[in-house]
Parts: sequence; structure tokens; C-alpha cells
Amino acid sequence: MQETKTYDAKVAAQRRGSAALAVGWTLLAFAMIAGIYVFQDIREGSRLFVDYSGVLALLGLMVLGYGRRLRRSNG
Repeated sequence: MQETKTYDAKVAAQRRGSAALAVGWTLLAFAMIAGIYVFQDIREGSRLFVDYSGVLALLGLMVLGYGRRLRRSNG
């Protein structure tokens, strides 16, 4: 019975890790899409898309690291 709980906890952690990886890659993809407008934004003297892309990329990398850690530590 105890082994089943341990196995179930590992599988649940791996699923959370997989979901976090999917969210992280999605955030990075949105950062790249917003990155298309960075050069135009700089030319116009604004920093909206620069900041937006940077925050999304940083957040995406943090979520990817978290998901990777969940997947590796429990499997």
C-alpha cells in the first residue's frame, strides 16, 4: 500500500512537471512573438514590447526550470 502511494506521488509530480514545461514553452513562444515588435518599439522611443518580451521570457525560463526540476527529482 505504501509503495502505491509513493508511486502515485511520483506520477503526480511528473504530470505537474510536464504541465509546467508546456506552460513555460508557451510563455517563451509568446515572448518571441512579442519580440517581433521590439525593434520598431525601440525606433519609436518606447520600451513596452522590450519590457513585455523580457518579462515573458524570464517567467517562461523560470517555469521551465521548475518543470524540469519536478520531472527529474521524481523520476
